[in-house]
Amino acid sequence: MLFGFELALVGMGVVFSFLILLVFVTTFMSHLIHRFQGEQNPSDVVANKKNNASIPPVLSDKLLNKIITAAIAQHRMDHHG
Repeated sequence: MLFGFELALVGMGVVFSFLILLVFVTTFMSHLIHRFQGEQNPSDVVANKKNNASIPPVLSDKLLNKIITAAIAQHRMDHHG
Protein backbone atom coordinates (compact mmCIF):
# COMPACT_ATOMS: atom_id res chain seq x y z
CA MET A 1 0.00 0.00 0.00
CA LEU A 2 2.83 2.38 0.84
CA PHE A 3 4.54 1.66 -2.49
CA GLY A 4 1.42 2.69 -4.42
CA PHE A 5 1.20 5.96 -2.49
CA GLU A 6 4.86 6.74 -3.18
CA LEU A 7 4.44 5.90 -6.84
CA ALA A 8 1.41 8.22 -7.08
CA LEU A 9 3.32 11.07 -5.42
CA VAL A 10 6.30 10.64 -7.70
CA GLY A 11 4.07 10.49 -10.76
CA MET A 12 2.19 13.65 -9.78
CA GLY A 13 5.49 15.37 -9.02
CA VAL A 14 6.88 14.51 -12.44
CA VAL A 15 3.72 15.74 -14.21
CA PHE A 16 3.65 18.96 -12.15
CA SER A 17 7.34 19.61 -12.87
CA PHE A 18 6.83 19.03 -16.58
CA LEU A 19 3.90 21.45 -16.68
CA ILE A 20 5.86 24.15 -14.85
CA LEU A 21 8.77 23.65 -17.26
CA LEU A 22 6.36 23.86 -20.20
CA VAL A 23 5.00 27.21 -18.96
CA PHE A 24 8.50 28.67 -18.64
CA VAL A 25 9.65 27.39 -22.04
CA THR A 26 6.50 28.72 -23.74
CA THR A 27 6.92 32.12 -22.10
CA PHE A 28 10.58 32.24 -23.12
CA MET A 29 9.73 31.36 -26.72
CA SER A 30 7.07 34.05 -26.78
CA HIS A 31 9.59 36.64 -25.63
CA LEU A 32 12.05 35.50 -28.30
CA ILE A 33 9.44 35.80 -31.03
CA HIS A 34 8.47 39.29 -29.94
CA ARG A 35 12.11 40.31 -29.71
CA PHE A 36 13.10 39.13 -33.20
CA GLN A 37 9.83 39.94 -34.94
CA GLY A 38 9.97 43.57 -33.92
CA GLU A 39 7.15 46.02 -33.58
CA GLN A 40 5.07 47.07 -36.56
CA ASN A 41 3.50 50.46 -36.95
CA PRO A 42 -0.32 50.32 -37.01
CA SER A 43 -0.29 52.23 -40.32
CA ASP A 44 1.92 49.51 -41.87
CA VAL A 45 -0.51 46.81 -40.75
CA VAL A 46 -3.47 48.68 -42.27
CA ALA A 47 -1.56 49.25 -45.52
CA ASN A 48 -0.64 45.55 -45.72
CA LYS A 49 -4.27 44.55 -45.23
CA LYS A 50 -5.42 46.90 -48.00
CA ASN A 51 -2.76 45.65 -50.42
CA ASN A 52 -3.31 41.96 -49.66
CA ALA A 53 -5.46 40.45 -52.42
CA SER A 54 -5.95 37.15 -50.57
CA ILE A 55 -8.33 38.70 -48.04
CA PRO A 56 -11.89 38.03 -49.24
CA PRO A 57 -14.39 40.87 -49.29
CA VAL A 58 -16.99 41.03 -46.56
CA LEU A 59 -20.23 39.36 -47.65
CA SER A 60 -23.59 40.91 -46.92
CA ASP A 61 -25.91 39.06 -44.55
CA LYS A 62 -28.43 38.32 -47.32
CA LEU A 63 -25.81 36.86 -49.64
CA LEU A 64 -24.26 34.84 -46.83
CA ASN A 65 -27.71 33.52 -45.87
CA LYS A 66 -28.35 32.43 -49.49
CA ILE A 67 -24.98 30.69 -49.69
CA ILE A 68 -25.55 28.79 -46.45
CA THR A 69 -29.09 27.82 -47.47
CA ALA A 70 -27.86 26.51 -50.83
CA ALA A 71 -25.05 24.55 -49.16
CA ILE A 72 -27.46 22.93 -46.71
CA ALA A 73 -29.88 22.05 -49.51
CA GLN A 74 -27.04 20.52 -51.56
CA HIS A 75 -25.83 18.52 -48.56
CA ARG A 76 -29.32 17.17 -47.90
CA MET A 77 -29.76 16.18 -51.55
CA ASP A 78 -26.38 14.40 -51.58
CA HIS A 79 -26.84 12.49 -48.33
CA HIS A 80 -30.58 12.03 -47.91
CA GLY A 81 -32.00 11.71 -51.36
